[in-house]
Amino acid sequence: MAKTSATKTDRMKAISAFRELDVSQAAMCLAAEIYVLTHVAQGRSHCIPMDGIRRAADALPVALTRGQVVRSLREFSYHISTARVHVAELEGLLMLGEERGDFTPEQLRHIFSLMRYIKNYCSALYMMEPQQRNAQIAS
Repeated sequence: MAKTSATKTDRMKAISAFRELDVSQAAMCLAAEIYVLTHVAQGRSHCIPMDGIRRAADALPVALTRGQVVRSLREFSYHISTARVHVAELEGLLMLGEERGDFTPEQLRHIFSLMRYIKNYCSALYMMEPQQRNAQIAS
């Protein structure tokens, strides 16, 4: 029992520490901004799946959090890779929405800035050498 409690405590500390990371805050801010954006555009859009945009925005902070709390290199890589996929999906859907007139460049400027920051963070983590990733997982 004590071992299980210690493991849960360690994971909770990792989650708590992760919430303090800038990238975590950026991902949560991105999700909130996506909800505002898609709520405003919901009535005008007939071509872009707004719930698909919301789903990708919701999945991004979850994937980053999962990547932070796992203890194996394989799982860490998987979750960071998944976060990269969600950023790419979100980017594609928003670009399509902009092209079709559902969103304006002004509405998307800050969102794309947040996505670029998150994408760069995920790419940097994904490209790290295994020793560096292990250090990142342990911290």
